[in-house]
Amino acid sequence: MEDDRALAGAIEQLLLSHHYVMDLATDGIEGRGMAEVFPYDLILMDWMLPKLDGMQLCQQLRNEGNSTPIILLTARDASTDRVAGLDAGADDYLVKPFEFEELLARIRALLRRSEGIVSPVLQWGDLQLDPCSSRVTCGDVPIALTPKEYALLELFLRNPERIFSLDSLLDKVWPFEDTPTVASVRTHIKGLRQKLRQVGLSDVISTVYGLGYRLRTAAPPKATTPRTKATYASTSRTAAARPNSGANQAAIEQVNTRPIGIEQTDTNPIDKSNRPQQLDLASLWQGVSDSYLQRITKVSDVFRRLQPGQPDLTVRQQLLSEAHALAGSLGSFGFKDVAIQWREIESTLRTHDDLSAELLRQLEERIALISQSLRQASRQPRSPTSSHLSIPVITEPHSTEPVVSASVLTELPSGQPFELLVVDSIDRPSQNKDSVPSWIQTLEEVAVRYQVKVSIANSIGQARDLIFLSEDVNGDANRSASQPHIALFNFDGPPELPASDSDEFKLLAELRAAQSSLPVIVLAAEASFENRVRVARLGVSRLLQAPTSPAEILETAVRILQKRTPPTATLLVVDDDSSMLTLLQKLLQPWGFKIEILCDPSQFWQTLEKVEPDLLLLDIKMPQLSGFDLCQVVRSDPRWHELPILFMSAHTDEKTIQEVFSVGADDYIRKPIVAPELVARVLGWLARSRDRRLRTEIDSLTGLYNRRKSTQSLNRLLRLARRQRQPLCFALIDLDHFKQINDQYGHLVGDYVLRRFGICLRSTFRSEDVVARWGGEEFVIGLYGVDALEGTERLRQLVQVWQNETLDICKDLFLESSTGTAQTSHIIATFSAGIAVFPQAADSLQTLYIAADRALHDAKKMGRNRVKLAV
Repeated sequence: MEDDRALAGAIEQLLLSHHYVMDLATDGIEGRGMAEVFPYDLILMDWMLPKLDGMQLCQQLRNEGNSTPIILLTARDASTDRVAGLDAGADDYLVKPFEFEELLARIRALLRRSEGIVSPVLQWGDLQLDPCSSRVTCGDVPIALTPKEYALLELFLRNPERIFSLDSLLDKVWPFEDTPTVASVRTHIKGLRQKLRQVGLSDVISTVYGLGYRLRTAAPPKATTPRTKATYASTSRTAAARPNSGANQAAIEQVNTRPIGIEQTDTNPIDKSNRPQQLDLASLWQGVSDSYLQRITKVSDVFRRLQPGQPDLTVRQQLLSEAHALAGSLGSFGFKDVAIQWREIESTLRTHDDLSAELLRQLEERIALISQSLRQASRQPRSPTSSHLSIPVITEPHSTEPVVSASVLTELPSGQPFELLVVDSIDRPSQNKDSVPSWIQTLEEVAVRYQVKVSIANSIGQARDLIFLSEDVNGDANRSASQPHIALFNFDGPPELPASDSDEFKLLAELRAAQSSLPVIVLAAEASFENRVRVARLGVSRLLQAPTSPAEILETAVRILQKRTPPTATLLVVDDDSSMLTLLQKLLQPWGFKIEILCDPSQFWQTLEKVEPDLLLLDIKMPQLSGFDLCQVVRSDPRWHELPILFMSAHTDEKTIQEVFSVGADDYIRKPIVAPELVARVLGWLARSRDRRLRTEIDSLTGLYNRRKSTQSLNRLLRLARRQRQPLCFALIDLDHFKQINDQYGHLVGDYVLRRFGICLRSTFRSEDVVARWGGEEFVIGLYGVDALEGTERLRQLVQVWQNETLDICKDLFLESSTGTAQTSHIIATFSAGIAVFPQAADSLQTLYIAADRALHDAKKMGRNRVKLAV
């Protein structure tokens, strides 16, 4: 988690070169979400993160029971800061600037500690893996592995007792932004097994049918006769001459990447076996130097425009934040003197409220010398560690005051609107709007915009009536229109929570005793351990420490409700036993699933395309076509490659189970069916499928389909339009002057505009319409059965809807306006659109795009903020 993208890019390059899989989050909110979803082995966390700083995030993760090892990275080097960081829950504390070698060593040490490993070298019989040198050997024979094969082997060696499912291996070995399939995992496992078998290591990785893979429990005894390198080289060349056709992806990766370990031309591998790879700081610096030089130029431009006197508060904070970040990151590339200069610039800004003309001149000169020296270092073929700069020093006391960063509103995902009940601990007149705290009024305004209804209970009695409105004595709720979906208890006031015999805590106790399904969030002035224990014992879902922005409250509420909402999914069940189909219907329908049953396997393909299920349940033994036949047919079509397939059978012999997984099934359920096991497996595979779909099909910024998914959907609609002789309206949308928005207000506001536009699109068009973001400020819409006239009218309606949207960046992003005027608070964003209709304008998706793109350019030329139809 690092907001300095250049430093993050260098760390990513470093970690990838040492075969670690890394995901990047550039703010605390994003990082917290990823840490809650994915089981990371270690977290690198910057202290000064935007939206939610590293200290608070570390505390929240520990309070929620997340025990992932954390290394806190920061330029704050005071002993009190170190103590505070470690007390917050960090396992290690690394001060910027740091040496990359030290960072790697600390990562290796923490991973060993968390996994209970004493030796730095991972060993299994004669097989050894040295994370320090990234060297894999069997005896004295080096084994060349691709990066993914290396990562898989290291994962198994670090967790010798653990069974890894295919999805777990995807999460552990592949980065978040990659979208491989489970077939790719099987391919890499197969390639790794073949290479280990070539050096005499067979069955290192065992298959646990129905569960996944694991390291074989008993390692073989060490070989008494050392293997020779020539023997391995021979077998390796033989294998390379006869590539396995089923391992295409691994083979391509092996050709295009440098194998890990010592190459076969090395005549003395033993001498190098324990020598770590030398870091090439110069190469790391060359990869990010342009980014840092551009940042320094922007800082210099800001100083050049400053007038003597007190700078604007926002400008001062931006300069402080940038100086602090540059001091921490540049030193890590070996520029120690540069880091010192930026620290002194930061200190000067903190200790001088008024900046005199002479002081501004000195700061400009210093930054110019820094920039000149870094440019020279970029041009010279030497390591940055040799760069010593001669820059005049201004001695100033060092300050560790944190820089305040703005909170950012995270929009709510689309879905059914829900009601949030705010229980205010202060008794207020229900009709007196002015008595409602301003943050609750802001919460109401923001929530309405995103289709969330906020109601306020001004007394505990009123809250009790609203919560138990339609619950009977048994606690079974028949939700009415006015009953809340989630409650927020506001205890923001004194540091201590109300007493246990207070009305507030009595109501919480009633909810606990009644086993109510209503989740509860508590907002408290102090999030101490004692307070967390008290509310946890009452079944409170989350405790937030005030002050908390309305955005974070809404985001927390949505996440809680998402976890409690049962999945809506369509299941296709194929079995020739009608009584079994009836039983499965009765077992699964109460969970809210839509069940489609099929007795005749010969009708399978037509039913599959018609139903488009989210999960497939197959019997094995059926007349004419077996379940194995149907599974192989499904896996042969790329459209259904990711569809979860579960087999049901009374056959439990090893051969049957092995064939179940060899044909591509994901799980196996034994008959007679045990209801809890069936439901648990179905829910589990649907959850995995949903997470995978979100990673591969949804644009994370807007919540719309991405280019890949929308292209599939549009091509499907085109095929349907041809068969049914229906029109298909394709619209290409581009936000006007979007670059100017980014340049004038920053990418924070630019992302906000994109998210708001995505929400506007989702609320304007039907669920069956294809609405997607194809990159940057470009969006596409596909409307099946809509002709040119209707499509143009619907896009013009969208223009009106978007013009009525109020984009108040100060209120929505909780920013402070530099001038305090409404003009700087409200921004206006328009869009232009080009429309092409099948079959009049084009007959394929590519030609539709070309025609719509021409119309879009015509709309831009005509003055923008309009819709143009391709003719």
